[in-house]
Amino acid sequence: MDSPLEQTTANPPRLDTCMTRSGSSSSSILENSAPSGPKKLTSMLCDMVDDATMSKILECQGETLQTLQSTNHSLTKFNDFSAVRYAQCAKNLENHTRLLRDMKGDLDIIFKRIRALRTKVGTQYPTHFADIAKRRQEEEAEDD
Repeated sequence: MDSPLEQTTANPPRLDTCMTRSGSSSSSILENSAPSGPKKLTSMLCDMVDDATMSKILECQGETLQTLQSTNHSLTKFNDFSAVRYAQCAKNLENHTRLLRDMKGDLDIIFKRIRALRTKVGTQYPTHFADIAKRRQEEEAEDD
């Protein structure tokens, strides 16, 4: 079975569909007069390239087109996949950020309560609290 590339390049379109190799056009007015600048240039370019070379050029262009279309399709699929994954990751990041903010608020409340309890214990039992504070400083000095 022929591939799509082989089907498109089996009968490549010709550059000189409107103009013959001699440069004459289908219009009778142009046949009688001298060729104008663009027509003359087109005629000269058509005469410079033979059919085999033109066929190779068109085949190469067809292969390049097929490759670019395939690459474009792959990139489109990847971009769609990336968009879905980005949406999932953004949602997860938002949830985790909210969780961290809530945890920070909870920890702030806990530390505030601990400070209040320390102050309360320090005022009710100043001697015991001072001894504990002194021991803690000694332990920290030993650890350093």
